[in-house]
Amino acid sequence: MRRLFLAAAFLALSAVPSLADNAQVKRVLEEARLMGTWGVDCEAMASSTDWEQIVVDERGVAQSIVGGDDSIWTYDIVEAERLNAGEVRLKFVPVEDPNEGEDDREPIILVYRIDGDRQMTWRSTRASGGALITDGLFADGETRSEWYQRCPKGIPVP
Repeated sequence: MRRLFLAAAFLALSAVPSLADNAQVKRVLEEARLMGTWGVDCEAMASSTDWEQIVVDERGVAQSIVGGDDSIWTYDIVEAERLNAGEVRLKFVPVEDPNEGEDDREPIILVYRIDGDRQMTWRSTRASGGALITDGLFADGETRSEWYQRCPKGIPVP
């Protein structure tokens, strides 16, 4: 019984990013100026546009909270690396939601392209390797990733 408890505790601890990892992720996000609120149209109602907030939660973990189409998804950002002056690689781990399917909980590796006060998802792949976005183009080959503008007033509201 004690071994089972210790194994479960070890697994739980290994799933949580360390404080050092959290500090490094936060530093990269701050240096890249990604902290804050972003939106396709900062003046539109929140339910009619895509938006993202990059914040640090009460646990000290950086998070991406993404909204649009009346849905909200929350991801822990567990890795961040500055690739160059205009690109940052991030690893998103979805925060579990009992209403989502198993595919919705797979970690995603993203590369954000940054240009002043705007950013876009340039590349996105599932941790298992399936490409979602390549060079700003979704896997359907027709839809382009949109530029998000910094929204100084926060999330658009109705």
